[in-house]
Order: sequence, then C-alpha cells, then structure tokens
Amino acid sequence: MAFLQKAFPYVLTVALLFGVAGAYLGNWAIGAAHGGIILSFIIGGFIWFQTSDRDSVVPFRIPLSMWSLLLLAGIAILSVVMNWESYDRPVKDLKKLRYLLIPAGLFLFPWCRTLLFSRSRFLLKSGLKVLVVTVSIVTIASFIGLLTGFHPLTFDAPRYDDRISGVFGLSLSFANSLVLTVLVLTGLVIASIKGFIEPGKRQFWLLIGVTVLLMAGLYFSTSRGALLALFCGLGVLALSLRSRLLIGLMALGVVGIVGVSIITDNLFVRKFQVGIDSIRIAQWKAAALTFADHPTVGVGFRQFEKQCGDLKLKYDMPEDQPTWSEDENGELRIVGMKRMSSHAHNNYLEAFASTGVFGGLAFLAFTGFWFREINSDPVAKIVFVPAIVAFAVAGFFENTFTDSEVLHWIVFVYIASQLFLLSDRNNVNRV
Repeated sequence: MAFLQKAFPYVLTVALLFGVAGAYLGNWAIGAAHGGIILSFIIGGFIWFQTSDRDSVVPFRIPLSMWSLLLLAGIAILSVVMNWESYDRPVKDLKKLRYLLIPAGLFLFPWCRTLLFSRSRFLLKSGLKVLVVTVSIVTIASFIGLLTGFHPLTFDAPRYDDRISGVFGLSLSFANSLVLTVLVLTGLVIASIKGFIEPGKRQFWLLIGVTVLLMAGLYFSTSRGALLALFCGLGVLALSLRSRLLIGLMALGVVGIVGVSIITDNLFVRKFQVGIDSIRIAQWKAAALTFADHPTVGVGFRQFEKQCGDLKLKYDMPEDQPTWSEDENGELRIVGMKRMSSHAHNNYLEAFASTGVFGGLAFLAFTGFWFREINSDPVAKIVFVPAIVAFAVAGFFENTFTDSEVLHWIVFVYIASQLFLLSDRNNVNRV
C-alpha cells in the first residue's frame, strides 16, 4: 500500500505531461498518456477506498460542459449499439470514447481531483514548459523538412513538399492543434502584460518568440480554416480587451497574408483553383442528407466517414473527387472522377450525421457551456476563450472532434482551462 501511495502522484503527473507532449509527438505519447491516466484511476481508486479521509476532498461542482461531454459519450455509445451491424470493428470505435471520458475521470474521481488541486501550480507550469519545448522542436524540425526534404524527427521525407505538417503527417491536424497553442500562448503573453501572471523576463520573451515561430508554422501549414480560426480568436481577444493596437495588428496581418499569398501564388491561392471547396461542400451536403435520413441516432459514432461514398450513391450525388495519373511527361492529369469517402469536414454536421439530433445538441452544448464557464473568469478568459472560439470556428471547415490527434489536444486544453477555474475558486496561484 505504501508503494502505491508513493507511486500514484508520479504516475498521474507523468501521464498528464506525456499528454501535453503527445499533442505534437504522435500516437506513442498519446497512448502512453492515456494508459498512465487510466492506470492512475485504478491505483488512486484502490488507495482511496482503503485509506482516504473523506473530509479532505476538494469540493467541486460538475460544470455543465463536463455533463455535456458525458452525455455525448453516452449518446455515442447508443449510436454504436443501434447501428452495430454496420460496424466492422465496433469495439475499436468505442475505445475512442476515452478521449471524452478522461476529463470527467480526472475531475470527478476525488483521488484525482485532490491531486490536481494540490499540484495545480506545478502542473500548469510544467505543462507549459513541456508544451513550449515540444511544439518548438516539432515546428523547427518541420521547417527543416520543408527546406531540405528530410524530416529530422521522422527520419524520412516529409509527407508534403509545399507545406509543413508536424510529425503526424497531416497538415490539417497539425494546423488545428497549432492554432489552439498559438492562442493560448498569446493569451498568456497578454495576461503577463496586464499583470495577471508574473513570468520571469526571460520566460516572457521566450513566450513571445515561440508564439511568433508557431504563427509562421501555422501560415506554412496552409490551412485556411485554421488561419481563419486564428484571426477570429484574436479578434475576440482584441474586442474583449478593447485594444485598438491588437485590432490594428490583426488587420495588418490579414492584409499581409492575403497580399503575400496572391503575389507569390502560393498554396493558399491554388487551393481555390483546384476544386477543393466543391469537394468540401459535397461532404457537407452528404452529412446533412445523412442526418435528415437518420435523425434519431445517426449512422453511428465515427461511421459517417466509412459510409460516406455509399451514402452519396444512395442520395444520388455526383462523383466529386478527381483521380490523377502521370502522363508520359511525368505531369499529373485528371483521368476520372469518384465519390470521395471521408469525414464531413465540419464538426457540427459530423456530430448530427453520426450520432443524431441528441448527439449534435450535446456537442453544441459542450462548446457553448465551455465558453460560458471560461468567460466568467477574468484571467482564464484571456488565456482560453480565444482558443475556444478558434475551436468553434475551425469546426465549420474541418472535422477536429473525431480526428484523434486534434481531439487529444482539445481535451487537454479543456482540462487545463478547468484546472485554471478550480485553482481560482480555491485561491491558488495558477501560473
């Protein structure tokens, strides 16, 4: 028992820090984090029921956003059960629900909540250090891969030769995780300037430098949706602070990005020329028709992507994705068309199509309640509300809530924001 009591805080702390690193290091770190957190649930629970003093429990009122997450997980389970025969491996999809259940376990299990409260300052500061180091290394390595054709972290050629994509290999996943990090770091810089938090002088300038680096990384990921989300998040921050300087810098940034993109005819411009938007609109239409056809429990959690091609055929939708082949000169030519089978490229339509009306409403509730809860705290709203806005905006153009890598980071940003609030209510210095 004594060994378990000593091991429990280390297991949970290391698992949480691995979770922060996992946002950019890949599935091995995410898997290690989830395994460690689940192990800590078991070890902590055993210790708690054997020895714990119930009077030492940190009081905690379950926020509506967390209830919404739990409700969404329950509806997702129901959607799998009701569509069981359409799944090839239903248990594999059910395992993905751990992303939604981990935050609830951390705050609802009293043994975890007590540890989070007692180590809140350490966890927030250590998590920030791990994040800054990890995302900086990955972004710099991605730039090296773009410039040299060799990615020093994957020891291979990067997936794309015209954009950066982290170590996952998917530029959209990297961009939609990066935009949340950029906005959280920006919020920390603003909170430091306003005196809400007091990092050292070196740490302050380090935050600024890393934020600039990540903004450059976000631009060269060429995700239009993520960039739009960035400017919406910064816009909300500027309006809440009534900062004319920040508004002016944003306007200058928008004009600069548009101007450079047009002058250099870079990938942002070319994306408007190759029919990508028409494909995305077709995905939205297919998801909307699927919801209309399966309004109660949808086609099943994470099933829309797998059935999309067949659903388009069912709804008599035209082929929308070109197939390419090299000609005798080595140039790519369109040789035919097919129906694209992918996710909805929209969090909201994906939720409604996959889990029905109740799942869609639960997802909307989670987003809305999360925003309201964080917006009620004067410091947390500076640090986290821009990221929540970016998550909501990016969700109109990309499916981030069932993309495991991005969802993992969304969940950890959510955990950090709730830890901020928990610390504030109990008068703990957070950063």
